[in-house]
Amino acid sequence: MIAAGVQEIGLSGSFDWTDDTVYNTNLSYGWFLNDCWLFGFKVGVSGVNSDANVTAGLFTEYNIHTGTKWVPFVGGGVNYKRLDTGDDSADGIETGLEFGVKYFLRANMAISASMTGA
Repeated sequence: MIAAGVQEIGLSGSFDWTDDTVYNTNLSYGWFLNDCWLFGFKVGVSGVNSDANVTAGLFTEYNIHTGTKWVPFVGGGVNYKRLDTGDDSADGIETGLEFGVKYFLRANMAISASMTGA
């Protein structure tokens, strides 16, 4: 399931049209350096109505093999973030940590759930 050279593509997002248009989309690509370490990059766009946050960054992840279809992981990353709110804009760097678990539906496909904090 996980070995050196294996590639991982991730896509996540959410939309809410209840009161305002709230959106959050993220795309990531990574590859395993060995059986446990994943290294990659990600891009994302989030915001409310026409206000937008654009992020681009690098991440790493350590996967813990359990001998089952469940693979817990911990990771971290660093992102460049640009905030645009009409008349104002700002740039910044953010770091974050993540932990979660992947469940392999097949040898080449998994779903994951994670918690992140910046």
